[in-house]
Amino acid sequence: MDYRFLGTSGFKVPALGFGAGTFGGKGPLFSAWGNTDTAGARRLVDLCLDAGANLFDTADVYSDGASETILGAALKGRRDRAIVSTKLTLRSGEGPNEVGASRHHLIAGVERALKRLDTDYIDLLQLHHFDAQTPVDAVMATLDDLVRAGKLRYLGASNFSGWQLMKSQAAADRHGRARFVANQAYYSLVGRDYEWELMPLGLDQGVGALVWSPLGWGRLTGKLRRGQPLPEGSRLHATAGFAPPVEEERLYRVVDALDEVAAETGKSIPQVAINWLLQRPTVSSVLIGARNEAQLSDNLGAVGWQLSPAQMARLDAASAVMPPYPYYPYWNGMFAERTPPPVPSSPASGAPRMKAVALTRYLPIDDPASLLDVELPTPTPGEQDLLVRVEAVSVNPVDTKLRAPKPQVEAQPRVLGYDAAGIVEAVGAGAAGFKPGDRVYYAGDVTRPGSNAQYQLVEACLAAHAPRTLTAAQAAALPLVAVTAWELLFQRMPFDSERGGAGKSLLVIAGAGGVGSIAIQLARRAGFTVIATASRPETVEWCRALGAQHVIDHREPLGPQLAALGHAQVDAALNLADTDRYWDALGELLAPQGHVGLIVEPKGALKIGDPYKAKCIGIHWEFMFARPRFRTPDRGEQGRILARVAALIDAGELKSIQHETLSPIDATNLREAHRRLESGRTIGKLVLAGW
Repeated sequence: MDYRFLGTSGFKVPALGFGAGTFGGKGPLFSAWGNTDTAGARRLVDLCLDAGANLFDTADVYSDGASETILGAALKGRRDRAIVSTKLTLRSGEGPNEVGASRHHLIAGVERALKRLDTDYIDLLQLHHFDAQTPVDAVMATLDDLVRAGKLRYLGASNFSGWQLMKSQAAADRHGRARFVANQAYYSLVGRDYEWELMPLGLDQGVGALVWSPLGWGRLTGKLRRGQPLPEGSRLHATAGFAPPVEEERLYRVVDALDEVAAETGKSIPQVAINWLLQRPTVSSVLIGARNEAQLSDNLGAVGWQLSPAQMARLDAASAVMPPYPYYPYWNGMFAERTPPPVPSSPASGAPRMKAVALTRYLPIDDPASLLDVELPTPTPGEQDLLVRVEAVSVNPVDTKLRAPKPQVEAQPRVLGYDAAGIVEAVGAGAAGFKPGDRVYYAGDVTRPGSNAQYQLVEACLAAHAPRTLTAAQAAALPLVAVTAWELLFQRMPFDSERGGAGKSLLVIAGAGGVGSIAIQLARRAGFTVIATASRPETVEWCRALGAQHVIDHREPLGPQLAALGHAQVDAALNLADTDRYWDALGELLAPQGHVGLIVEPKGALKIGDPYKAKCIGIHWEFMFARPRFRTPDRGEQGRILARVAALIDAGELKSIQHETLSPIDATNLREAHRRLESGRTIGKLVLAGW
């Protein structure tokens, strides 16, 4: 189960929650929803808890309170494992004050709910509708009092309009009171009104959506078919009058699209409809209702996979409806230039799009415009490509070099990023070895759009299946530096990757950097005596933990430190930092017929005569993008290197060098990552994960 933040509360809820409106079965509406008793509820709760769907939503009016009572009984003895959500303000009795959000009704309603739920606190209380007869300040004051008393932990709204929700937030903010972090709203493929005003408000105010009726009041179960009568057991026979309206032709257009996507994915129609919702902005949790275990099990299968961009676009198009004023593409869409909608919702929405972080100008990293959040068309794979849904990326010096200030302006946003791990969404006709759903990792090609986007194209031969034992963030720390270190040690230099370093010494300058961190591990495995350089206690410890037998300080002269270790000369050296600074020293320290590997372009001319000439020292340059940039026939070697590294990771012979992780992947965090990298004080790799 995926867990998501409930707005900006800092509190996480499961992507799927359970709507307990089927518990109790009292009255014409709720008896049509379901009549689950306590024993049946306990079985459904068991299934939910086992699947990680530990959010349970009910209301005081569901079956006249019986839903709360049954839910409380079903959770008895395991309340601490559950997130309990309930709702108040609809009429709950005949008395004049048994309705609305007055102080009297809210306090009495909370006390009754606590008793029925058999608990001493409610995780999330939502106002079931807006009460225009009670001053908003008074409503928010009462709710704040209940939070401070420990009766409630978080607050939410339900069925509010945008202005009603915003007025409530403003009242809370004005007096420093608890504010709404949740909005329980109707949202489905046949009910997309939520996108017009409530979704932008949720993004702006940090309010997470709990989606009710994700299957459009039972219309998207797969049982309704064009030209056929309602199935005999459909609840719509009794509840259609309560249902949100939908135009019939649009309904069946959506059902047709769901049929197609369900056939492609091997998933049920309800699973596809729910998965579509899970990929929409602001959605914290989708509330699934079920009258029996079979329905619940099927709905729980909506997580653990994702629709492809093409499938999302097809469902978007089938369900699109022209928004009302002022949200429709007014004046040919010119309003959207400065106020873009969170998701395309009109029939003219166009091709699927994706989030990305890009630059248009080359600016200092402290300038907020140096990296920007943008929306770009989702790319389509070529014959040899994989389309990858990016889950995590890491930053490298190549990113900061490409972004370095200069007067150039890009006509189109340029996406950087050359380390990624993610899921294959689509495979080009000529790409071999991969299928949709595979987890992959790769560095890619510096001449193509980078990985700082939700979707990226990479030539299949440059990628490999990600290590099974690593998370996406851990895997994303590896590709560029692993290929660089492997190529430099075992393909540019004449050493075998197995025991080619036996009896030899290797000096690794800047051992705590990304390439150095992998090079230390590969060299130790190949049999080298590894001497790394580092200058701070934490970087010294990092190098030792990766396997360096010795660590010396690169701020001090290297020769005396090596001599003190008994290494007057070394057989090979990797200068992974300042080529100019250490050039003369390495010429003296390398043994005759030794080897030096370089990855950083020098600032000035290098003296390659004596002592390099006299000793016949081999000079080896490494630039891992050379193969893809010049499309060399052997560029597929990079995919094979990554496959070998993945096998060594899974065998426990190498480990990830992820040191820090920022989340989500956005312009703010990428600017911070670039800033830290430019400081020269990062250790290992800095990773960004999630969107």
